[in-house]
Amino acid sequence: MWKSIAGYTKVYLLIAFSALFLIGVFVVFPYLKGFKELRIVDFKKSAWPGIVSSAQGLSFSESWGTWSSSGVVTLEFAKHLPEKFTVHLVAQGFGPNVGKEFVAHVGDSAVRFTLAASLGERVLEFSNPKGSKIIKIDVPSPCSPKELGLSADERTLGIGLAELRIEPL
Repeated sequence: MWKSIAGYTKVYLLIAFSALFLIGVFVVFPYLKGFKELRIVDFKKSAWPGIVSSAQGLSFSESWGTWSSSGVVTLEFAKHLPEKFTVHLVAQGFGPNVGKEFVAHVGDSAVRFTLAASLGERVLEFSNPKGSKIIKIDVPSPCSPKELGLSADERTLGIGLAELRIEPL
């Protein structure tokens, strides 16, 4: 009696391990091999460990996001950006930058976009055959609220960033 039960147990275990192996090969491995990693930068935070290795041209983080503090915002990512991807950017323009053309760069690829005075999403598509790690955003007319007579704030603002999400294509 024990011999026949042990034989069935071995068959069931073999079937279970075979099923797990097939799930790994046909479901999990293609996902990992295709590098379908989603990267999200939440600008309400001041650092993004494992996602962004360095950032330049940004002011301090606030409850809604972060303002730029210069004419160029540079984000260097910890890993190479995908060969083809979209950037979902939730942002707003400040003062004279509203309605003007911003330019986002990844390697040799550049995408132009405009922003309103309130937060809105823009979807930018990039081709990155050289595997750049850097996204740069050129701000058309950086200026301070003090220059515009709005407040005593002397920071040079241009783009307000709430979120940046990278989705491989």
